[in-house]
Amino acid sequence: MNKKRYVKLFDSIKADENVVRNAVNGIYEAESQESLNVKGSSMHFRFIPIIATALVCIILLGLFVIPKEMQVDNSFVLKAGASEMNTIDSVKIGELKGSNNALRICFDDNNKANYIVQSKVVDFPILCSGNNIEKITYTVSGNGYFALLSDVQGVSVVEYVEGVPSTFEEVQRYPYDLADTGKYSKKVLSFTIDYDAQNDSIAKLCLYTVDNSGKYCDLYNENIYFEKSDGSFVHGKDFDYEQMYFELFTDGEGFDVINYSDYNIDVTVAFIDGTKETITLNLGLEKTKKSYESGEDGEYTSLNVHSKVSK
Repeated sequence: MNKKRYVKLFDSIKADENVVRNAVNGIYEAESQESLNVKGSSMHFRFIPIIATALVCIILLGLFVIPKEMQVDNSFVLKAGASEMNTIDSVKIGELKGSNNALRICFDDNNKANYIVQSKVVDFPILCSGNNIEKITYTVSGNGYFALLSDVQGVSVVEYVEGVPSTFEEVQRYPYDLADTGKYSKKVLSFTIDYDAQNDSIAKLCLYTVDNSGKYCDLYNENIYFEKSDGSFVHGKDFDYEQMYFELFTDGEGFDVINYSDYNIDVTVAFIDGTKETITLNLGLEKTKKSYESGEDGEYTSLNVHSKVSK
């Protein structure tokens, strides 16, 4: 093979020009020298430069011929603990928690309830795992928000909850200060985190429900409170606030059935090559009965949060 044929061969390889030139010159010189050394022999040992050519081609083929877009294996899965959410129907995230002060009732001038807001909190153990991931963005839709650790690391972009209440009525209806989130003090609707900075305790998910002069306001007015002699109100112990939350959240009833709603979380992955991919998670509630753990007799309603990949 003469030098022109070597050049023609390497012209088809998408490699650096200097790499190709050096490879061609090196092989050509080796072939010429070998031809001189074996002159007079009937075989000329032509297979030596052929093998050298093949080896260089293999090396350059692996490094340069395969297009970069074919080498990139962008992929990701969502995990909740050891469960891969992409491959199963539903994953239990955890049980909703809420303290007594996570409920707020507003009264009108006639001391009738006309607005009830209730907030509950669950851990958010969702993580991304995959190849070539640079950042992940989580965005909640519906009546919810994330509470991030006060000293969270690796978060580059956040969309904080809007507005600060300016009147007493607004304060009463403001849901973002109801949930007891402790050191998770940054309240955001969306956040972007570096892939290497994510962990399963970085955020809590706060979900709130609102009844504005609806069914539960009427129930409250009919059955729930009475006025003490000192002018204060007493909440009735028979009022099922868990049931209220469940119905307002899902518009559904029943035990041990996961009711999915319009509460969603968009998970957008940004890959190193600049491309992005989004998966939407649907949130649902499962209402169950649990026994008291303190030794008291009886049961209480428990709400478990489930999530599944939107189809």
